[in-house]
Amino acid sequence: MGTKGVVIRTNDWGKTWVTQQIGSEKNLFSVSFVDDQNGWAVGEFGTIVHTANGGESWVSQSKGVDKELNSVCFVDARNGWVVGEFGTILHTTDGGETWEQQICEAIQTEEDMFSFDWKPMPALYAIYCKDRDTAWIAGMDGIILKTVSGGSEWRKLESHCDVPLYSITLKGKRGWAVGSRGYYL
Repeated sequence: MGTKGVVIRTNDWGKTWVTQQIGSEKNLFSVSFVDDQNGWAVGEFGTIVHTANGGESWVSQSKGVDKELNSVCFVDARNGWVVGEFGTILHTTDGGETWEQQICEAIQTEEDMFSFDWKPMPALYAIYCKDRDTAWIAGMDGIILKTVSGGSEWRKLESHCDVPLYSITLKGKRGWAVGSRGYYL
């Protein structure tokens, strides 16, 4: 993924690469493919694009969210999540035709931005999905969130750090998150 809507793709395991445009000048930050045909990419100003033909062409699935979308993860051709700035969590069960906003109560902040102690909801930088029900999110201030209910409820896990976490992954019962200043959890 890259700047100004540029996508590079390969059909020969990386021996050669082809550059193409997705039809937008927006920067892209994350991509998720569930098979050799179906993939999604997300980026700035709420950009969500989908390919159903292995990246030959891309179609916009953006739905009015005007925030940086930092990470996308799909578990199959219908079920996936997108996360981004200001605590944005979007979920789809129809391949991105519609997106539902999800909320984690533990990271909600005061609505009144004019109060003395107001601060915005934290940015979310990465999501890892195990299946349609289970996913983890990493973000600002050492935030790690988890759902086992398809996102109907998210809970905050204790990370014991306060630096931004930019990536999260799990294998079996082991998980890893990495962040600023060399943090590795």
